[in-house]
Amino acid sequence: MNIPRVRTIAAAILLLSASAGRAETDGVVFAVACGEVPRPLGVEIALEDDSRESLALRDALEALLAKQGVRSGPESGVRLTLETALMREGERRKGFDMGEFRRGNQSDQRTQFRVNLWSSSADSLITGRRQQIEAGAIDEIRVAITLNDKASGRCLWQGEALYDLKGADPWPVAERLLPRLIERFGRGADRDPIRLD
Repeated sequence: MNIPRVRTIAAAILLLSASAGRAETDGVVFAVACGEVPRPLGVEIALEDDSRESLALRDALEALLAKQGVRSGPESGVRLTLETALMREGERRKGFDMGEFRRGNQSDQRTQFRVNLWSSSADSLITGRRQQIEAGAIDEIRVAITLNDKASGRCLWQGEALYDLKGADPWPVAERLLPRLIERFGRGADRDPIRLD
């Protein structure tokens, strides 16, 4: 078997496995248990702003917590801080790179020349120029919840969900991410995959 064919097969396998990994999940959850979450749990909800969207999300959170038996009010000993952020950025394309040419200086007369002969992902002599996207368009929402002891300010738990919006309205998606965070109160998570149907 010749070398170019081996590289082509290997590139195809890598491409398929990468796309399969992306298809499995549209988002992830991170969480850290940094203290003991009291049971039964009562919280006072704090928002980063009082926009219409944040207030609606707070109301949805209160309803979800009530279903879990978590009471909310200013008399509670735990402060729950709810934060949301939209991350939207257009595609960035990388420049052409067929190789490089470097001429030596007076102390080093050697001239160096590098060329990309073959590549499945970059510019090369055999496959030609590729205007590849360096970092694809970002269209994500971040929903974060932090639980802190009100008396001491000590962290009890913190978690965040990142989700690829793919052009969807962010606020209904944010509301659907709340249960994914609530169910992890008191537990850690390291890039747990999530997908909303």
